[in-house]
Amino acid sequence: MKRIKHLLFALILTLSLAVPSSAPFIGTAQTVSAAVKISAEDVVLIKGQTKQLKITGTSKTVKWTSSNQSVASVTAKGKVKAKKKGTALITANAGGRKYKCKVTVQTPSLSNKTASLTAGDAITLKLNGTNQKIIWTSSDNSVVTVNSQGKITAIKAGSATITATVLKKNYSCRITVKNKPAAENPQSGYVWLSATGEKYHKIPNCGRMNPAKARKVTLSEAKAKGYSACSKCF
Repeated sequence: MKRIKHLLFALILTLSLAVPSSAPFIGTAQTVSAAVKISAEDVVLIKGQTKQLKITGTSKTVKWTSSNQSVASVTAKGKVKAKKKGTALITANAGGRKYKCKVTVQTPSLSNKTASLTAGDAITLKLNGTNQKIIWTSSDNSVVTVNSQGKITAIKAGSATITATVLKKNYSCRITVKNKPAAENPQSGYVWLSATGEKYHKIPNCGRMNPAKARKVTLSEAKAKGYSACSKCF
């Protein structure tokens, strides 16, 4: 009988030693703390835009602060507002631990707000003050087209709006396009005569002509006086 009791005692002792002492504690303070995080750690905003930040993984009260309220302010509930160009560090204090988000505020500006072009001309618009992706669009591609680099090409007479979109913010330029002027008919237009020589010219500074002494006459008048066309400019 004593032998059986000794065996039972040894079995109970063995089983008690086999159970890890940490088994009843699932989820230590360290594990819970590691689960707490801020919704964003690096944010870029355009002046006037807002961003809602959140702390997840804890039920403790969160205190929000900004390192530079003039650049980016933050409410007691974590709503950030971009106020002027610069950077600010938003800090959330939850239970003595701090979680940070860097906020960069940009103030883009378009190089042109209006432009007048002739059909066939091309210019490039620039959206300065941002390093974010820009999407370019035209309100009427039959009048003006624009590529991904902001280069616009005038197609035909009319008007259209070119829009640069960055971080959901739009910047616009109104483009007016005119048709190319009709080429002057050399048979009925004007020509230029130099002070000396027997040729008539399309421009007043052809070759060695002195523009200050060049004389503008009608083509018919030049022909009537015996002048012939300059081979360089006609």
